[in-house]
Amino acid sequence: QELYKKSLSLTENHTETLCHYAILLCDSVKDYARAEEMFKNAVESNPKHTLSLCRYAELHAMSRKNIDLSQTYFQRAIESDLNNADTYYRYALFLLHYKRDLTGACRQLKRALVSAPDHPDSLCIFAELLSQGKIALEKGDADDLADTISFCTFVEFDNSQKSLNKKMKKQNSKLMSDVSLIDMMLRA
Repeated sequence: QELYKKSLSLTENHTETLCHYAILLCDSVKDYARAEEMFKNAVESNPKHTLSLCRYAELHAMSRKNIDLSQTYFQRAIESDLNNADTYYRYALFLLHYKRDLTGACRQLKRALVSAPDHPDSLCIFAELLSQGKIALEKGDADDLADTISFCTFVEFDNSQKSLNKKMKKQNSKLMSDVSLIDMMLRA
């Protein structure tokens, strides 16, 4: 905590320092009021800093129970970087835990996998939802799982994603090995 304070005394509006100090205050110290102040300053110093926006949104949901404001900050984070898998993943968790929106969460996990087909957190949550029976595959077999995750990789959200989809096709073989691993986990 003292190192963050010293760093901030040297560079008052350094976004990364403000953000990570806020994370420390939130996660370890549990000083939510001070964490909120740091996140607010981080977002003001860089309105497109996705980690600050996401964590600020999570703080509002967790400590203030302000779901609408949280959703606003997540939307800003997504708009700031349409290819940030971590942002989609964090938004999916928010939708699952605070809004109980399974469909919306799955949509965000799919977007995370379009951005990064081997994003481990998104793959794990997707597999967990399958194993818990919270989402079902139409045919219920491993081929469907492969098709579903493959679909996540190639789905087009708009015309600007076409070039990204070409890159994703090259990574399909890696993704299929991940699907095999998930299938083994589900059968265990």
